[in-house]
Amino acid sequence: MERIALLGEQFDDALVERLGQQARRLSRFQQWQSGLEQIEREGADLVLFDYQGSEAQDAAIRRCLKSLPRLPIVLLSNPNTEAEALALYQDGVFEYLPQPVAVDEAMTVIHRALEQGDVPPARESGQMIVRDLIGVSPAVVELRRALRQLARANVPVLLQGEPGTGKRLFARLLHDSGARKNKPYVAVTVSSVSRSFLDVELFGLERTQDNDHFHVRTGRVEEAVDGSLFLDEVADLPLDVQIRLSQVLAEGCFHRVGGQQDIPAPVRVIAATTQKLENLVMNGQFQHELYHRLNVVRVQMPRLTERKEDIALLAEHFLSSVAKDMHVEPKRLSEEALQVLQQYQWPGNIRQLENLCRRLSVMVSENEIAIDHLPAELRPELAIQAEARSWEDGLRAWAERSLAAGEKSLLNSAQPTMERILLNVALEFTGGRKQDAAALLGWGRNTLTRKLKELGVQDDDSDET
Repeated sequence: MERIALLGEQFDDALVERLGQQARRLSRFQQWQSGLEQIEREGADLVLFDYQGSEAQDAAIRRCLKSLPRLPIVLLSNPNTEAEALALYQDGVFEYLPQPVAVDEAMTVIHRALEQGDVPPARESGQMIVRDLIGVSPAVVELRRALRQLARANVPVLLQGEPGTGKRLFARLLHDSGARKNKPYVAVTVSSVSRSFLDVELFGLERTQDNDHFHVRTGRVEEAVDGSLFLDEVADLPLDVQIRLSQVLAEGCFHRVGGQQDIPAPVRVIAATTQKLENLVMNGQFQHELYHRLNVVRVQMPRLTERKEDIALLAEHFLSSVAKDMHVEPKRLSEEALQVLQQYQWPGNIRQLENLCRRLSVMVSENEIAIDHLPAELRPELAIQAEARSWEDGLRAWAERSLAAGEKSLLNSAQPTMERILLNVALEFTGGRKQDAAALLGWGRNTLTRKLKELGVQDDDSDET
């Protein structure tokens, strides 16, 4: 390690001892003001800051970020200052760690910061670029904590969440944050590969040609040796391929299709799914053993509606990113337009927001995006008018939005909802008389009774006459 500076009074003795053993020069300043001033004059390779969340500290840290933009600053914060620490992280602080911090965790972050110290700061216009988890919401704070903890581990991780919630980004960050970051990262979207070809795609192929020459095709597992293998939509794997993948996780080896020799495969598997694998296991559609080997650590990716505090930051980032690609000034959202975005339900999550920002950047000629520029499905008054004109148009609009957002199995999602609504309306219309409600819906009494249970519709068990 190089020159490390500790600013503040409260540092774990074990951490200070470890740093003293490894740093070329360790400087400690109990008065953080004079410490920062000396660092700005003489330089340092890393600053570890005992952060108390005062306005004076915030101003001094931001000044240091401007004067020494390549200097990694790591904050040690307490629960009462986490929001302020997160704001500084947004402004360019390398990382923040909640106190009390484990020594090994702190050392991992410090090593990572020193390794990236000569790299230009990955910030733009005061916001994080796409390789970072953007946001200040509690849900994103939890994701960052999980990322820090899992980066040190070498266990399989299962990412679960709706389409567009950032599973692919999280998987890449997990690889880049850990010890395997300089090793291969191989991503496979299972649903994009023909089911009959998945075995060869993942595990490769061996076959004998003329004169006993072997033809070998390398599979994706072999390409990821010593690194990470990301399997998106892992629920789409055929059962026979699931069994082979389970062998990789259990034994750390595999053989190519047509081959006999075991090939070592020290690979970290990160899997992602939009489905509930436990339900597929119960239905015999997913192998029980593979489920338990993948589900060592599960990370639930939050919906965008669960992190509405982040919508402004995400929109600003996407608008800035598109503007950079187009070599123009980024557009900004009016307060009214931003309020509409924060009230919308976002069935396509972050991906839908990103696509909207790209569309607005291209289609809006003004510098400010007003509420009138937003598409009809985001504007409540127009959406209500459209639904009033025709429920078929509303259904079509929903299907188009869902498909654009990458959703699948629309009928499985829409049909139970439609039946539940019709059943509730019919029961309300008939005052709870099930026989009359069944007649209105065109069902028999037994069908209605079964649907009550399947759809979870409240039933007072009254026997109408």
